[in-house]
Amino acid sequence: MTKIFEGINKINTGVESPFVDWLSFTLPYSEQILKDLVFLGEPERISEKGYQFYSMAYWTIYGVLIAYSPDRPQNRVYVSLSAKSLKLISMILSLDDLINFAIKQGGKFTRIDLTLDDYREVLNLDEIHRKVKSGEIVTKFRNFSVYEGEVYSVIESGKIGKTTAKTIYLGDLKTSEIIVRIYDKGKKEESPFPWIRVEFQLRKDSADQYINHGTFIKIETGEIKKGVGSVKIPSGIKFSDRNFQKLAYYYLRFLDPIKSKNGRLLHKRHWETSQFWIDFLGVSEGEKIGLPKYETGLEDIKEWFINQNSGAEYLLKKAFGEDFEREKRKIGKEKFEKNEKYKKLLELKNGN
Repeated sequence: MTKIFEGINKINTGVESPFVDWLSFTLPYSEQILKDLVFLGEPERISEKGYQFYSMAYWTIYGVLIAYSPDRPQNRVYVSLSAKSLKLISMILSLDDLINFAIKQGGKFTRIDLTLDDYREVLNLDEIHRKVKSGEIVTKFRNFSVYEGEVYSVIESGKIGKTTAKTIYLGDLKTSEIIVRIYDKGKKEESPFPWIRVEFQLRKDSADQYINHGTFIKIETGEIKKGVGSVKIPSGIKFSDRNFQKLAYYYLRFLDPIKSKNGRLLHKRHWETSQFWIDFLGVSEGEKIGLPKYETGLEDIKEWFINQNSGAEYLLKKAFGEDFEREKRKIGKEKFEKNEKYKKLLELKNGN
């Protein structure tokens, strides 16, 4: 049973790891909650008009959006983190810790984007488009749409904003709680390298069910759904140990038609899963879900430390003098020795 949720380390397969590209949730409104959210950064930009139906909103130094309405506490506190915000926050706490914080505070998740990239030219958008149009797929989604030139991207409110790359959507852009985007990320980012991105965007109840410990998964299909044949994810299973590839595989499979010996097309149930989809997902291996794959450098860490910790450090130096310095150096050295990433950053800085 637990194999549905396990993430197995990559073993030189060339398959990319999935990561979270967006995360939004709401928390019960209280003054204490607003104070607790300071770990997401001090306010940097305040919106005079609020945000959507929230009367007050601000963006923190890490780009996290926090919105609320003191006069309508039933609307809760809205927190939204983009890929860039998640990257910056990762210097303070892990994705699991952030999610567990929200859960312990009574959080309800409203959106999560689970993303997997193809840099190996395994995926071909034209071939995928052809298969979708011709029905060479098995999918839980009833609708699909394709945009070229002026391409559109759904944001959480259900509105559609422009992007600039060919995009194939599966699911209803405005009403589906789960939609899939497959698009040319390389063209959008003007990258010289091939780069196709597949995103599963989970919204509303589907997002909350997938992340919260109350999630029910059907054993046979990987579908997010309660009912016969479903199991509840144990509370001890970390979010990062959920297997996104198996979820993606069971929600969407591309097929290769098979003909009989006399040349007649066999029934769809006899068709085989397209090898490119198996190669792309690496479903036999499985991968954990991590943070956005941006490299955090020394300058990022320096900026974070100065903005977030310099005031407290100055206070502690004034209050405790050399005792504080000795303890800081001792604990800092211990943490550094356990952190392989910090060691590599120092090697790069020293030219090793």
